[in-house]
Amino acid sequence: MSSDERKMFHDSFENIDDIKRAYEITDDDLEGVEILYASYQTGVYDGSSLVLFKKDGKLFIVEGTHCSCHGLENQWDPVKTDEKTLKREIDAKSRHLYKEFQSFIEFCKGYFGWK
Repeated sequence: MSSDERKMFHDSFENIDDIKRAYEITDDDLEGVEILYASYQTGVYDGSSLVLFKKDGKLFIVEGTHCSCHGLENQWDPVKTDEKTLKREIDAKSRHLYKEFQSFIEFCKGYFGWK
């Protein structure tokens, strides 16, 4: 695994195949996608995932959660976002999921050059 891959994959995600397996998606779903950040935190009975990617020069985010009954399947639903929106949500701490993903906040600070 390259150092760039180590920076982009966190927690239970180690590579692109882990994302495909967890979300039950195919190569077609990832056509033209550049993964910037991907994390999957799992507990004893639950899990939370966050994937940020670029496609056609635009940013998208996918968020998924589950309890013990299911996994992340059928939750690959990319939402278009942008740097300004991400910064506002992180600064306001209005997104519970972001607070759980400190590595995501640190990634955004470095990637976007935030102070």
